[in-house]
Amino acid sequence: SVKASPTTKSQYTIPLYKYHHGSEYKRATESLNDYSAQGLNDIAYYGPVSVGSQVFQLMFDSGSPLLWVPAANCTSSGCTGHLRFNQSSPLLGPISIQYMTGSMDGYLSEIDVTLAGLTAKNQKFGLAYNVSSTFSSYTFDGIFGLSPRDDPDAGTLNPVKTLAAQHVIDPYVAIHLQRSASKGDQGTLTLGGIDNSKFTGYVNYNNVTNDTAWWTISIDNIMVAGKSTVQKRFAIVDTGTTLIVAPPDDAQEIHSLIPGSSFDPTTGLYSIPCNTVFNMSFVFGGILYHIKDSDVILPDTEGCVSGVMSGISYGAYDWVVGDVFLKNVYTVFNYGNLSVGLAPSVN
Repeated sequence: SVKASPTTKSQYTIPLYKYHHGSEYKRATESLNDYSAQGLNDIAYYGPVSVGSQVFQLMFDSGSPLLWVPAANCTSSGCTGHLRFNQSSPLLGPISIQYMTGSMDGYLSEIDVTLAGLTAKNQKFGLAYNVSSTFSSYTFDGIFGLSPRDDPDAGTLNPVKTLAAQHVIDPYVAIHLQRSASKGDQGTLTLGGIDNSKFTGYVNYNNVTNDTAWWTISIDNIMVAGKSTVQKRFAIVDTGTTLIVAPPDDAQEIHSLIPGSSFDPTTGLYSIPCNTVFNMSFVFGGILYHIKDSDVILPDTEGCVSGVMSGISYGAYDWVVGDVFLKNVYTVFNYGNLSVGLAPSVN
């Protein structure tokens, strides 16, 4: 089901940084930067987080639950060129995470974590001693997980959930992703509040499905080139994924509507004409959200590729909706009632 939030600029007169909400809650905003490589824009979005006394640049990833940084003793290629943790903190046990691309192995530890002036006390986090080479070229040092799920043994690994549990903020975080080419538009992550300057209209909330390990919501319909394609799917809303990832059959159906498309099974990517008109929209909760063609048609070394790739199916959760879509919307993750709010971005 969908709940509409009648948010207007007159309702929220919130300064950009550290707003005191009532007597005990705070709203805080942190700027986000985008990382670009290999000819593609907006690969990932990251910002500054203080882990103990050190300030790390961390990618905000709604698809994973853990904050981790490179350990002092990390010698793997993924730690090369990145800030390493050089403070004293307890080792609580081993932890490993496999991402869609890349992985980390490390130990859980505990320390105060500060973001946008707000501190999560005694926050559990990961110290990575082995990081895959995928991370070696990234500008950011580690990952800041925003997933709603907790670890069955370690408990809450997400500092936003800790801030809410410690009564520092209301239990949600909102994200605005800027585009590389845009002028004067700064990406933001907002804790415990909504920045009305970053969207138009209303924020409409979609309940998370029964499996609350992910921010998974129902897709009503996907429109391509003015035609209805796949319907009644599920999508993981994932700020840590650059592209939109579809099951192979769905990806093929969508690209069959794009003349000149060709599939590369070694990469899962579709080559498409650079001058094609994709005209793609997702329908969530009966509301259509349009994606700019320039976000889907991505320049490559020999032409253009599609921002919708063929990839792994996550069982019932068929799609992973990454930054190609999320640059077009303002996204609110509500930990209180486990819902994802979407509104058209000012972009």
